[in-house]
Amino acid sequence: MKKINLLSVIMFLQLLFVNAQYDWDNIPIPANAGAGKTWQLQVQASDDFNYQFSPTNNVTDFGPANNAKWYNKFHNQPNGTPNNWPGPGPTVWMQNHVAVSGGHLNIWASRIPGATKSFVGSSGNLISRPETRAGCITNKTRVKFPVFVEASIKVMNSSLASDIWLLSPDDTQEIDIIECYGGPGDDNRNGFFANKIHLSHHVFIRPPNFKDYQPADLNSWWKKDGVSQWGGRVVRIGVNWVSATRLEYYVDGQMVRVLDDTAVQTRLADGTWQYTYPAGVTSTGVNGQLVRENGYQKMNIATSLNDAKNKSNISVIDPFNYLNNQRRFTKEMDIIINVEDQSWQAEAFRSSTDAELENFENNNLLVNWIRVYKPVNARNFVNTELTSTEISNNSARALTSNEEEKQELAVFPIPAKDVLNISSKDYVQAKVYNLQGLIVLRKDVADGTLNVSSLENGIYVLELAKANGESTKQKIVISK
Repeated sequence: MKKINLLSVIMFLQLLFVNAQYDWDNIPIPANAGAGKTWQLQVQASDDFNYQFSPTNNVTDFGPANNAKWYNKFHNQPNGTPNNWPGPGPTVWMQNHVAVSGGHLNIWASRIPGATKSFVGSSGNLISRPETRAGCITNKTRVKFPVFVEASIKVMNSSLASDIWLLSPDDTQEIDIIECYGGPGDDNRNGFFANKIHLSHHVFIRPPNFKDYQPADLNSWWKKDGVSQWGGRVVRIGVNWVSATRLEYYVDGQMVRVLDDTAVQTRLADGTWQYTYPAGVTSTGVNGQLVRENGYQKMNIATSLNDAKNKSNISVIDPFNYLNNQRRFTKEMDIIINVEDQSWQAEAFRSSTDAELENFENNNLLVNWIRVYKPVNARNFVNTELTSTEISNNSARALTSNEEEKQELAVFPIPAKDVLNISSKDYVQAKVYNLQGLIVLRKDVADGTLNVSSLENGIYVLELAKANGESTKQKIVISK
């Protein structure tokens, strides 16, 4: 009796069974995992929000059944104690402005008439503006490069910020996956920003000697031809944090911007690439300043990313060495999703008005899903040479989605070459998933057989469905 040894496959398959049930099934990962690598889903950091969580006034962990993934508050301090910062500018984050329903995370904004909040403006003076109440959540699992994070969201039709970002526990390193002020406002006061997505990052020196750097080139305000405003649009947005000095940004599955140590490449609105590097700084020390032109960081244009890097000696990650670590992103970060009324917008009187905030739909950020992957060695990820678990070529026991049935289903032979036999004729449809959770075969089951001759050698997950919709999943091996 021929046997296949599959020790290291079992943990992967358990992961894949979960992955195959997510809303992002069949959506390819746009980023490259690297030579000899494959993407592995980080289940605990990922969520498709197919459960219920009701608003509460209390700080609460939430997530799928018996699996808390988030808490409804701004991230905790490095020692784990609560961080009571209320939010930027006139923002006041409230636990009861967060819910999960209808297959989406909901984070919204509101205002109590007459309530105000004071904050320090750009000139150092105290400013008072109407208080904007909003929601904020933090993932309980931190991430660190190399990692790919992508989400599907419906941007608010509001001048408030729709945000997904990464932040180190000590608040010194930040990567903004999306920061979008998608609504022009009833009087078009926010029209300049409504058709742009801000693709940015920050490095900080914290008080008492506070400093904040972020890229200030015009291309960091990313535009796409045909989009007059992002508010009300569903968009896939992601960042591939490749290394300590390289960030790749993706919009709707397309790479649109890369920051690589000392240079930048950006896909312009017309789809062409532009390669740039800083034209200069007054100093590369902590008191340095960007050289600006028309309000934006002045950039020189090169013929390629490598050409830009060869001509540049100024970091685009941390040009003034605020981090004092060779100008690199080095710390693990929290995943944060929130709504903000940011200070610079409020100072310029571009915040949502009381009347605009009465439209709940326009000021409710919807997140369909967020997924997190890390690259792993493809060879080690599925290693069939190790011993322990053995699968006979005569039969295999099904992993059923309905544990109460306690039924056995025989699918054979294992491994298979061209045809799989299915012992029960109750199953009428089949899907086969590859190692990345993508459907590679979809067929009707005819007379208890399934033609798999089109599949290459490897390990797959077979999903069989009955006419009433009940389904079961089973690992299979193809060997020719």
